[in-house]
Amino acid sequence: MQSENLNDDQQPFHSLKVSLDASVNHMRKTSKKAFELLCLLGLLPGGITELDLTNLWGSEDWVVPSEHLRSASLLVEKIET
Repeated sequence: MQSENLNDDQQPFHSLKVSLDASVNHMRKTSKKAFELLCLLGLLPGGITELDLTNLWGSEDWVVPSEHLRSASLLVEKIET
């Protein structure tokens, strides 16, 4: 296996990459809108408010795709304090 050639300190990152790749590929195949939302959110590493996302997306149609991302653990909601 290719992972056997990695140093011990690289193993966790390789596992994370493989897992993330699988999740993203699955999302791309099963929910085009969720994949598009994931790509958009990936451009905003600081996050975005729901109001700003609605304005950027053009409607509240991002809500259902965001639930797909949450169920795949590809999106978490940050509660502002």
